[in-house]
Amino acid sequence: MQDAKEGYGDPHEEEESEGEDVELEEDVGVSLGTTKGKDIMHGGGSSATATRKRRGASASLVSRGRGRSHGPTGGGRVPAMRSSNMSGSIKNFFPNYTVVGAQPEIRIAMQSKDIVEAADETIGRWFYDASIPFHAAKSYHFQPIVDAIASVGRRYKMLSFHKLRGKILNNVVRDVKTYCDELKLSWKATGCSVMANGWTNIKNKTLVNFLVYCPLGTMFLKSVDLSDTPKTVDVLFGIFDKVIEEVGHENVVQFITDNAANYKAACEMLATRYETFYWSLCAAHCVNLMLQDLRERDDMKLTVHRCQEIMKFIYNHAYVLNLKRKFTNGAELIQPAQTRFATNVLTVQGIVKQRTALRQMFSRDDWAAYPHAYERKATTVVDTIFDADFWESCVQLLNICVPLVKVLRLVDSEDKPSIGYLYESMDRAKEAIRDNMKGKKVLHAYMKDYR
Repeated sequence: MQDAKEGYGDPHEEEESEGEDVELEEDVGVSLGTTKGKDIMHGGGSSATATRKRRGASASLVSRGRGRSHGPTGGGRVPAMRSSNMSGSIKNFFPNYTVVGAQPEIRIAMQSKDIVEAADETIGRWFYDASIPFHAAKSYHFQPIVDAIASVGRRYKMLSFHKLRGKILNNVVRDVKTYCDELKLSWKATGCSVMANGWTNIKNKTLVNFLVYCPLGTMFLKSVDLSDTPKTVDVLFGIFDKVIEEVGHENVVQFITDNAANYKAACEMLATRYETFYWSLCAAHCVNLMLQDLRERDDMKLTVHRCQEIMKFIYNHAYVLNLKRKFTNGAELIQPAQTRFATNVLTVQGIVKQRTALRQMFSRDDWAAYPHAYERKATTVVDTIFDADFWESCVQLLNICVPLVKVLRLVDSEDKPSIGYLYESMDRAKEAIRDNMKGKKVLHAYMKDYR
């Protein structure tokens, strides 16, 4: 069974090396030295004078590094604050010595292993003491912090709490505002797309976030609270119209929302009024609705319900949960996703992967020794585990839904724009479903609505 997390076979993977080259140029623009073609060699082949020049230039670049990003950022990456006088420099073609695979400078290479490990442990202790999540080490600004401190020298004193919340914060806010102003200026030259994203927060407030995308990057425009407002067509039209006026209707190329009936009607009224842009559906929402429609079919609804009963029984009883972890080697059956419909598919997939282990668990003496093994709920779960028709229905559900989950993860990714791959991905999903259900009579019933 093909995992929904792996082996997507989408065109993004074929261009992985090309994406790495782009990131390499961004890293070089942040950390390399002067704007001319001097001191471009790595430290391993440079003199002490050249090394000092490079460090001094890096320090000055960090202090004034308020350049602009050259494209949209993905995966939560903050726009690269690169100095504008670095564009077109020959140094952009040479990697920094901190880049993975680059040649280290002599001073670093000759340090003992103990000194390097001591430095790593010092950074690690700060992470543990401040309860900083480990994924913070993947931040785009993590390595530049070390480079900036190294360029100052050993006696650099870390900034204080008050300076961090005051002057430094104000400087960064100023840089972000300047960056947003540059994005707004680019809208007139390239056009932009306005995106409306409705969601509900932990306090059950209904919010709509408005974002504006252009080739230079994506900008958060504003958020509107609709908790106490009926989301009728006229109300949504008024809110969307104000957003279009704020961005400038002559700058808008398309307006993107989800596929709800009220959103659709409001956007059609908006496009009719201005006649200068198009209304487009959110691809991720459309694929999610496909999964929702499939989930409402009687046979799939029953299969998902039986899987949920198995999950509830196992995870609500400590003894059974411990047995499950023992027989599955600690593998979890629950795989949360951004949408509950995709979560249902991944949950069924997790159970199918562990069906052999689950059968072994419920047929061993350890299960027979459980005091509640012969209660009604327990016997129902055991009967389901040993029901061949149940496993066949699970496999059939995965054969239909997993290709759509792959498309959902592709279009919902923040790494790269995926609209150029959407139609090809949907064609591949249809072909995969057709191949998986080849020779089965239910194929036409599932495919007729998505041709």
